[in-house]
Amino acid sequence: MTNSRSTRLLIKVISNKYGSKMCTVDPNHCISTLKDNESEEHVFIFKGQMLADNFTFKHYRISDGDIICSLIGYTTPLKQQELHFEKLRMQDMAINKLYGNQNLYKKVSAEWIRIYETKLAPISLHKQVTLKVPERLKTPSNISLPAFWNK
Repeated sequence: MTNSRSTRLLIKVISNKYGSKMCTVDPNHCISTLKDNESEEHVFIFKGQMLADNFTFKHYRISDGDIICSLIGYTTPLKQQELHFEKLRMQDMAINKLYGNQNLYKKVSAEWIRIYETKLAPISLHKQVTLKVPERLKTPSNISLPAFWNK
């Protein structure tokens, strides 16, 4: 029978928000087990390498007594991109729900047509402007050039 203490790791987690604490973890568990609060964004760094949440401690060769830095409130560009895609997915779901309900779609479409006809149609977005092109000079002009032209 193996000792349960030998299969567990005692590591130190240093956080930019909560200070340092000692944690006992299983080497076969994911890095995400270090997260205290799921609502906060965490980035874990070990020996200058950013740790992925879904890899294990064993994968990164983390041993007993190692130190892991935790940056809370820091988001990576990849996480920002994932959040952006999730936002777009939710918007698509809302639009599909709207199109799926034909009665609601007709009501909304009729409302937009009414708004366009009453408020937006009278407003002309493109004003007609006549272009005045001066006639070509037969001789060079005697008027001096602006100061910035000479620099």
